[in-house]
Amino acid sequence: IRKVLLDYVEKEGFVNTTPYNYPDIMDAKEASVIWGHAENDARLIMKQHPERFPKGTVRKFGKQWIVTTEGMEAVTGVKDPRN
Repeated sequence: IRKVLLDYVEKEGFVNTTPYNYPDIMDAKEASVIWGHAENDARLIMKQHPERFPKGTVRKFGKQWIVTTEGMEAVTGVKDPRN
């Protein structure tokens, strides 16, 4: 999913996306697992309470929810467990 998202971002001229490795952008399932929650938790919060995410930290691309590390930290109150 990252490649699809980053291809879109590059096509629209937002940034140079080489290489395709942005650990601060992830899909909802990946984010949920990283933060130690059930796979669908981040997606459910995004659908039911989008106001909990700071502006610009969550977006839906087609059927795929994308969230940033900042967004997950804000919603869960827990810093990125990967660090």
